[in-house]
Amino acid sequence: MIVSKITLFFIRHSRRLFEVFCNKGVAGSSSAELLATFCDNILKKGGSEKLSDEAIEETLEKVVKLLAYISNKDLFTEFYRKKLAQRLLFDKSANDDHERSILTKLKQQCGGQFTSKMEGMKKYKYELDNKDSTHKLVEVASNLSIHRVPGVALFYTELVHGISPIFTHYVNVPALHLVLVFVSFKYPTISTVLPEKRFLFGRIEHYELGIFRCILRYVYKDSRFE
Repeated sequence: MIVSKITLFFIRHSRRLFEVFCNKGVAGSSSAELLATFCDNILKKGGSEKLSDEAIEETLEKVVKLLAYISNKDLFTEFYRKKLAQRLLFDKSANDDHERSILTKLKQQCGGQFTSKMEGMKKYKYELDNKDSTHKLVEVASNLSIHRVPGVALFYTELVHGISPIFTHYVNVPALHLVLVFVSFKYPTISTVLPEKRFLFGRIEHYELGIFRCILRYVYKDSRFE
């Protein structure tokens, strides 16, 4: 019994010491920033060419486990998002599978809210790279071989310009609803949005085609249940 108590005390004390160690900054950089930078070095082109896929996955697994000891996870998220944005924007990501893998691991460890914006960035990049033109949309909607059936179809997309590639997959079925609405949520960097500017609704091309775009604008002070 005494041995068990000593062992438990040792484990708890060791954990506290390890947490203190993990949260110490180095040369003016916080541990959260250093961990995000390490992830960036692993995931960007040229950063892990000598490592096998298995070694990279094992390393990412260890990173996520280490994150559990970092007290300021929000700071890690901020740095990670910035570096992810740079990898996506400048096409520096070495492997999409590894990018998805670490997001999955982070989601399992910290929850969906922790990774929602990162996943949104990945989705936006995919849609941006594979988007269809408005001309293509009109061409499909005007095709007489495609039946227009009663109802409304909503397509969620990160794009506010161009057409999400999900639409192309949708029209594999030779039928379209009479009304098509492409919906996007945007979060402007302002404190409030006037009620009359909450929903931006507009028609895409000809009215008779029944194709619209709706942009919902929310900011941090807004209630989602208005």
